[in-house]
Amino acid sequence: MNGRAGKHLLRPRLSRYRAAHEALSTPALRTLSVTHSARAPTVTRMNATEASAALQPWLRAAHRIVVFTGAGISTESGIPDFRSPAGIWSKFKPIQFHEFVASHEMRTEAWRRKFILDRELLAAAPNRGHRAVATLVSRGDCACVITQNIDGLHQASGVPTSKIVELHGNGTYAICLDCGARHELAPLQRAFETTGSVPDCATCGGLIKSATVSFGQAMPPLAMARAQAATLECDLFLILGSSLVVQPAATFPLRAKRNGAILIILNREPTAHDRYADLVGLLVHQHRTEGNQSDAGDDTETDPSERADVVVIDGILKEEADAHDEDQDAEPQQPSAGDGEANRCDPL
Repeated sequence: MNGRAGKHLLRPRLSRYRAAHEALSTPALRTLSVTHSARAPTVTRMNATEASAALQPWLRAAHRIVVFTGAGISTESGIPDFRSPAGIWSKFKPIQFHEFVASHEMRTEAWRRKFILDRELLAAAPNRGHRAVATLVSRGDCACVITQNIDGLHQASGVPTSKIVELHGNGTYAICLDCGARHELAPLQRAFETTGSVPDCATCGGLIKSATVSFGQAMPPLAMARAQAATLECDLFLILGSSLVVQPAATFPLRAKRNGAILIILNREPTAHDRYADLVGLLVHQHRTEGNQSDAGDDTETDPSERADVVVIDGILKEEADAHDEDQDAEPQQPSAGDGEANRCDPL
């Protein structure tokens, strides 16, 4: 299948979201002139118990929730974020998409980094936060999960692929840039370790790249259209663990708010969108040992299980996560290559 045929196959699927896409393309929405809430948003620093109490009434009142997740939901699973002092950007300078396409040397370096990072990515399992979101989806409260992450952990937690929008692609498999054919990573890695490079596509001879969005690469049109449609249809837009600085992903919360949805942001640090939200939870460290809770101003590094961005999910959606765990007879499965289709741009 050539590139033109691949584009042709996308047209019927894209047409379902064309109305939403066109509605969000008006000049007014492009500028996103979002007004503040009618009342001042509730902004407070809170621990897990306080955050849970604040969020539950909003969850009960909503009929169509969109959950928007960033790197913070996956750190408990052992996947590093991108922008912290110890994050991926501190180790690797991003390779631009045009550099990957133009240079064999850059492609070789990109794949070298990819297989190093995969030691953590492909070994990760869903954590309590992913399972809590999966429960919101399974009981019909959450209509869509829009994620900036490329780890596939929402699929692995049980969220159907049809309910997930992966804005920045998926790092658990690769695709041909010309014909769109899917390629599994294991044989590509074996070839790389043997020859020092990844082979071209066996179908059309095109370049193979991780199925993620690199800097300088166009955003996936189907994912963007699906995210826009879900954003317009929701009555509660819930943000979990995103810094909301990556564009154009960060525009979706403002679009939801402008369309009348309740906007809730739960994060470790403030974001530029906080002033538009109905509820902002800035989570503080909370140790799991009873009676041993750190002060709100304590920035001391903690064990991953006690990190603020973990407490966000663990405390707030505790009831949902517990209900999900009771329904599972075994540990969640690792994300598989076959699960593909859900803030991170590809560092490659």
